[in-house]
Amino acid sequence: MGGRRYRAGRMIWEEFDRPGAVRAFRAVSPAALGAEHWLDLECFDEGVRLRHTIAGEAVGEYEAVWREQIEPTHALFGSSARPGSHQ
Repeated sequence: MGGRRYRAGRMIWEEFDRPGAVRAFRAVSPAALGAEHWLDLECFDEGVRLRHTIAGEAVGEYEAVWREQIEPTHALFGSSARPGSHQ
């Protein structure tokens, strides 16, 4: 799409700067999926952990899309959901 916007299926994501994150994206379309996700690194003596965090809310038809399609896929990779995010 150009710039810092990316299409993923029916969604359009925009990359943005989030303090402490390696990369961060927010859903700009559809409006019913108000979500952000980001990657950050945690360094410790044994190495580095890459963490993927998702925060947001799905409403209307996207509640089912989140619950049945998006959340199970992300759970396979150990993504964490922040308090207040749709689970």
